[in-house]
Amino acid sequence: MTTDKIPAYIIAGFKGSGKTSLLLNLITQRPDGEVWLIVQNEIGEARYPDQENVYIENIPEGCLCCTSKLSLQVNLVKALRTRSYDRI
Repeated sequence: MTTDKIPAYIIAGFKGSGKTSLLLNLITQRPDGEVWLIVQNEIGEARYPDQENVYIENIPEGCLCCTSKLSLQVNLVKALRTRSYDRI
């Protein structure tokens, strides 16, 4: 695992506020060759088109800042051990 810093962005908001639409727009603007990891806690709700070099990690146990802290940490470490990412 590399010790380089990876830019990480948090997109938060109420249901229906446009988080998925924003992310879909950002994915279409992703620079060629960049590898992205998307971490979401909305299993089954947010759908993303199959994109090369865009990987989805689902955190199923609710709010990422409250109830899922450990699950988020475990899944991030697991994902970072499998490949290198340019953005999270």
